[in-house]
Amino acid sequence: MSSWRDIFVMALLGVTVLSCWLGVLGMLRMKQPMQALHYMALPADIGMSALTLAVFVETGFSQASVKCV
Repeated sequence: MSSWRDIFVMALLGVTVLSCWLGVLGMLRMKQPMQALHYMALPADIGMSALTLAVFVETGFSQASVKCV
């Protein structure tokens, strides 16, 4: 049986993957490379924040979580 922490970590990792794919789809829609760079903000902000939070929830305050920041 999965605990609430495992489910929460999986949900955060799902948010990370979803934000990365949305960024890719946005980049593919743009015609100019400079326009496509704006869609890198979504995975950089939301994706990395969710990933960092998932590492903190999974490992607690440890060396891995400090390196993730």
